[in-house]
Amino acid sequence: MSVLLRMRLIACTAVSLGVVWVATGCGGSGAGTEADPTTDRSALTGGTQQGPQAVLNEALESELQVKGLIVRLTESCLRSKGVDKFPRRQASSDGSVTVAPRSSPLLEEARARGYGVTEEQQTEAPVEPEFTFASPEEERRYLEALTGESTAAVPADQIGGRPSLGGCTGEARSAVYGQVAAPESPTTKIREAAEAAYTKNPSLTAAAKDWSLCLEKADYPKFKDPEDAVRYAQFFHYPVGARPGGTVPAGGPWPPAEALKKEIALAVADAGCADQGGLRDVQKSAWSKALKDALAQYETQIFGYRDAMSAALERGQQALQG
Repeated sequence: MSVLLRMRLIACTAVSLGVVWVATGCGGSGAGTEADPTTDRSALTGGTQQGPQAVLNEALESELQVKGLIVRLTESCLRSKGVDKFPRRQASSDGSVTVAPRSSPLLEEARARGYGVTEEQQTEAPVEPEFTFASPEEERRYLEALTGESTAAVPADQIGGRPSLGGCTGEARSAVYGQVAAPESPTTKIREAAEAAYTKNPSLTAAAKDWSLCLEKADYPKFKDPEDAVRYAQFFHYPVGARPGGTVPAGGPWPPAEALKKEIALAVADAGCADQGGLRDVQKSAWSKALKDALAQYETQIFGYRDAMSAALERGQQALQG
């Protein structure tokens, strides 16, 4: 991929394009399922699962469909301008906003597979061949059609200095959102609020401290939480940079069999210490409360975002059919 293409795609991502631009394949399109996501708000009141959480799930589902429609509209626009070869695009959505923090493995699981560090690596999607243009001129034509700019310079608006989006990207987004900018998603604020409350939970702080001391007695370094222990275990297998706030195993990486043995030993110790102090239950309770409070805090924004995504989905479907 040329420097020119890379700069332009980075610029698109920087303004929350809402689409993962993958420099692989050619002329693919993300599917936007046609569906009516509207639901009677009165039926979604009550507890976490029947109120803000359910509405947020609905909003994120619509968001993904909307982004898929933007992909399809963008590609249709490109083809109308005579550009029929371009990097494949994939729509993505932040579905992990309410996922609970990692907890310690169960003892039986730890004995069988450790943390599954190498298994997680093996399940990654295979890398597809990198997309390349036939010529610099073809790439310039694509970029100009995509963004409305034919130079490598990143255009900026007059307000915040953020890259502006024109061309087919701007057309597609305007057709769907009614403007180039997407409605603000509450997901980041919800996640940040939940995580902040979670980490300050006194019961969790006490349980995590006891768990960490238990592991220190087993000759392991001080760990902040189970996620920290997993990061440490990764160093048994391969170097992955620095471990924030702590040391890394000296002498690694080790051969696969030895590395797995070390990983399993740590996971078993982790599980045993979690059993001893009831860390998993404390984590579950602390996260449930933190998330419930965060969802309640941003309930108005959640409903508003759901409605905005519903409207965008309807506009996008009409634009695609037109």
